[in-house]
Amino acid sequence: MRILLFSESDEWTHVLKGICNSNETCADFIQVRFDRIKTLGLTSKEDVYIIDDAYYETIDGHYLEILKTLKVDLIVLVSELKSMERYIGFNIVEYMCRPFDATRIRLCLQRIYKRNSTMNKMRLKEISKKILVRNKNEVNIVLIGDIYFVRAFSDYVQVYTKEGIYVSIDTIDHYENMVSDSFFRVAEDVLVNFDKIDDIQKLTEEYYKLSFIDFEPCTYMRDFLFESNAVSKGQKNRQAYIVETIKKIVI
Repeated sequence: MRILLFSESDEWTHVLKGICNSNETCADFIQVRFDRIKTLGLTSKEDVYIIDDAYYETIDGHYLEILKTLKVDLIVLVSELKSMERYIGFNIVEYMCRPFDATRIRLCLQRIYKRNSTMNKMRLKEISKKILVRNKNEVNIVLIGDIYFVRAFSDYVQVYTKEGIYVSIDTIDHYENMVSDSFFRVAEDVLVNFDKIDDIQKLTEEYYKLSFIDFEPCTYMRDFLFESNAVSKGQKNRQAYIVETIKKIVI
């Protein structure tokens, strides 16, 4: 879990660093400056955003809209209650007016940390799930968390894992419905596990090279995600954010 503070307040920086280093809330603290906003990488639902309203106008408007769409956990610090009007539509888990109460913030972050810890345990169970990779002659059992990416060809797909490359007679749509939320269609014929991504390089205005952690084969991304047939609005929003983030952080 990361706690991202949008503020220039030295006082809040000191308070939140102390909370993050405590046993009750084990989290990474980042004080976000304007020139770093678009370099934070892929947004995680485990992140907690704390916005000092005095810093609001400095934050990129498009970035704020993405946070609103993704319904990330948001804590707002305002000088007066009427300032809360511009946060309508955000997933606000806590807000407070001056004078600010550090204890209240600490208790809120502890609640979120406990909730996320439970969700992480459930996610580990999801990653440990196995999937059947079928071809004409055999069936292989593969851990979903071991898959790097899936690539489709005219009449078969290849499943790339740390154990090897498997050929399957099932469609890429079949695998998209079977795998976890960390997988995204980055092209019509490619499904990628973003938990395995190590590096992203821009090749042209439309194409990006995706490299993986301790894995030699690579694959490529293009703007397919904006027209993806994702099963839910939430997944489409996350996919669109991935594309937008990559375009902004990759030179």
